Amino acid sequence: MRKKTEVYPLDFQAIKKGDSIGASRIERITGCVAGSQKYQLAALALRERIMTERPEVVATISGHDIRILTDEEATDYIDRTNQQRLRSIGRYNKRLVQVDTTGFDSDLRRKHERRVIVNSAMYLAAVQARRREVSLSPHARSIPGKRK
Repeated sequence: MRKKTEVYPLDFQAIKKGDSIGASRIERITGCVAGSQKYQLAALALRERIMTERPEVVATISGHDIRILTDEEATDYIDRTNQQRLRSIGRYNKRLVQVDTTGFDSDLRRKHERRVIVNSAMYLAAVQARRREVSLSPHARSIPGKRK
């Protein structure tokens, strides 16, 4: 009986949506013990490598395992991640506005003011886009000369 050979460190092309890579396999690949800080960093790097090699999949770390999300799970996960990042952008934008510019020369003050305006506009556009209701139905057009 032939022993199945494994592609090192991982056969990225064999990964399917819904798969899970267990802690014992990650330990073999990374050489780190599950639960250690080194393991968490190595698992995170492996997760990133999976998503680099296979851009169509979304991988997450769940406990000590790496999960490859199904399409249904991925859409919820990505939406939650985008919401978290948008809140983070809002917090950093507030910090940017609160920077004390009294010690800045005129060029640096102008540069800072531009950053505040640009970052505020991007944040506001993203917030408004999230709140805006989007219609996915096709737009009915009237064609000149054609009767309804």
